[in-house]
Parts: sequence; structure tokens; C-alpha cells
Amino acid sequence: MDITFEPVTKKTIETYIAVGKCSYIEHYLHLWKNGDPTPFFEENLTHEVIENSLKDPNQKLFTINAKTTPVGILHLSLDTEEGHFLSPKNVLLNKIYLLKAQSGKGIGKESLDFVQEFAEDAMKKVIWLYTMKKGKALNFYLTHGFTIVKETELWLPNAKEAERPMWILSREV
Repeated sequence: MDITFEPVTKKTIETYIAVGKCSYIEHYLHLWKNGDPTPFFEENLTHEVIENSLKDPNQKLFTINAKTTPVGILHLSLDTEEGHFLSPKNVLLNKIYLLKAQSGKGIGKESLDFVQEFAEDAMKKVIWLYTMKKGKALNFYLTHGFTIVKETELWLPNAKEAERPMWILSREV
């Protein structure tokens, strides 16, 4: 499959948001009381939030395309700090969201390979991420060399209590 990672621009913000919301709803709606992910969308997938991210040189946003069709989104943050991760040496993998119809086709693995290459080119030492304790994502990351670093939780309002537990995972570059 011909997968590309297209940097988001002002012209492609709406595509990034639409694909991000659709993929999020397909995979994560169960996390929210009344099936309402509005707190997550307001924090992560509004035009204003994406525009601000594009202005920040430490934020890297991509649309994942299969041939020319957008099938997912990818968001990386450089030089963030959490726990023992030293700020100038890490990449936070904020998001890999794929449309449900694209799951299981190897696009997630290609996305991790892209992140690995990106981190190497940027001379980073660690890739880290948050993942839910429940669900397929944890197994995916563990299978691809990530290890559990510590426990945390989804802090946004309106998330179901039983769905809040999360892990922080990391992998050396």
C-alpha cells in the first residue's frame, strides 16, 4: 500500500480535523459519558487548536494518506517533558488515529516506522506516548517495542471513570 505522511497546512486543516474526528468516534466514543467526546474535540481538534499547533515549531501534524485518500492523522510533539523524559531528547507521539476501515492493513506499523525515522533524523533519543489501559492500542504498541513506564489517567471532564486509566509507554530511538 502506498502510504504517505503529508504535513498539515492551513489549506488542509479541515481535512485533518474531519479525519481525526471520524477516526476518534470510530475507536474511542465508548470513553465518554453519553457518547459525547466534545471535551476531547475542544482540546485537540478545533480549527483554532490546529492553527496554534501549526505556529509552534515543536508540533508536527500530518495527514496519513493511502495513495491520495486521507485515512488517518498523526501528531508529534518535540521537546516535551514528562517524568524522566528529558525535554530536548524526546518525541511525544500524541496521536495515530486511523479510520476503522483502514485498521489491520499495516498502516499503523508504517506510521510507527515514520515516527522512528522522524525521531532519528531529529536526533531524539526516546519516543513516548499515552495509551488507554483497555483496548487494542496497548497491545499494538507493546508488540512494536514500547514498554510501560508509569500509570496515569485521562484527565478531561466527562470521561467515564472506568475508562480513565492510561499508561505512559516509551521506546528508545
